[in-house]
Amino acid sequence: MILDDLTSLRNLKHMVSYAAENYGSNPFCTWKTPDGVTSRNYAQFYADTQALSRFFIANDLQGAHAAIIAANSYAWLTAYFGTVGCGSVAVPLAANETPEQLCRLVDFADCKIVFLDESHLPLVPLL
Repeated sequence: MILDDLTSLRNLKHMVSYAAENYGSNPFCTWKTPDGVTSRNYAQFYADTQALSRFFIANDLQGAHAAIIAANSYAWLTAYFGTVGCGSVAVPLAANETPEQLCRLVDFADCKIVFLDESHLPLVPLL
């Protein structure tokens, strides 16, 4: 069944679930890598976000704040939707902020988890 009324989507988790159910094998996200092109479909995206949500729940982090410090990417989308999909709070931070400002924001937002891309790994000792 194709959704005729977008107001029936209850939340972001339901939206991702709906997309996986109805468009599962269709491409969701495609990006260039050093080895060529990689892509994920809607079903894979849903599975990845659910896996992250299960991690939060299994580690008693449901409801926790999670900072996301990364460039736009599939990993960023997975971190965001996986976090909010289990009722936790995603805190997207501007990847171009100074390390000092990012650390202050992570602390201010009371983040228990921080998702970083490779370019931000030097922040780890500062957090």
